[in-house]
Amino acid sequence: MSHGKPIRIKVWPELTSYHPLLFRLPARASRKNSFLIDFSRCKEIDAPALAILLIRILRIIQLSDDQTPILIEPPGRKPLDDYLCDLNFQQVIAKHNAAISQKATQPDLFETPTCPDPRCVAIGNDPRLGVMYPLQFLNMATSADRRLAVKGLEEWLVGIFDSLPRTKNLNQLVIILREMAKNTADHTSGIAALGLERRLQPTGTEVLKFSYSDTGPGIHQSLWSQWGEEAKIKRLRHQGVAESYRMALKEGFSTKSGNGVNLGLGMSLIMQGCISLGVDLSVFDADSRGLLTNLRETTHSEIRKNFFHLSTNMGFAYHGAVNL
Repeated sequence: MSHGKPIRIKVWPELTSYHPLLFRLPARASRKNSFLIDFSRCKEIDAPALAILLIRILRIIQLSDDQTPILIEPPGRKPLDDYLCDLNFQQVIAKHNAAISQKATQPDLFETPTCPDPRCVAIGNDPRLGVMYPLQFLNMATSADRRLAVKGLEEWLVGIFDSLPRTKNLNQLVIILREMAKNTADHTSGIAALGLERRLQPTGTEVLKFSYSDTGPGIHQSLWSQWGEEAKIKRLRHQGVAESYRMALKEGFSTKSGNGVNLGLGMSLIMQGCISLGVDLSVFDADSRGLLTNLRETTHSEIRKNFFHLSTNMGFAYHGAVNL
């Protein structure tokens, strides 16, 4: 199904937080090659980072020819090897490879790992340190898929949060994460992933961390692609990521065509909901990181102060944390 030497992706020793957005990946894939995700030097894994890494690789494949298989070189040590299975990472990749085999009208050469499907995975095999939850993978290929994906994610989150001892109203966090999924459903036909965990900090505080990322173009590229060449030339000096987010954070603004009903509330709802709940939320879009919950107002100058340029185009992702 593939020929030639695999394209090796070396995972950092710390596969945590939003680190997978920072290391450079190939811009495109080729059906003549496969991706080899090399975890051999990895010493630490968390669920939000694993979800981001998965989406970044699948986004590259989606932008290419969708025929690139993915191989894994595991860390070779426990409990990291178990994490890749128990958090659904290996299962998603196995399904991707099986789909390629079927498209190529070849026998299925990949067997889906038979792993337990736990509600959560204890960090370091000690639940007192915290737990990671299996990655939630959302397929947005069709209208029916989108409805089922958003509804399924909401029901899963309610079940998880109802079981947690907490001081915060996590029903509000369900609404925030649901709004992220709805935005993906509204604006892309790709895929998305949620990584979720709770960890005990050295201070004794328990923190809930999450990432939500999709294979779509992101807000900045969505806006840019809507303008013709003449409009792009006029806007070139001024239409940076900060200006795109000034527009996106206006209530009632949307890049989606239609009658405007229930559109354009997503980004502003997400930001305001996170501020009121005390969530520390960053958005990663194009080649920038924006500290959304640091914004005191949604002016161009305030957004520029809280957006930071990075050296690579990462796609689109949120990363957030809130004390329980």
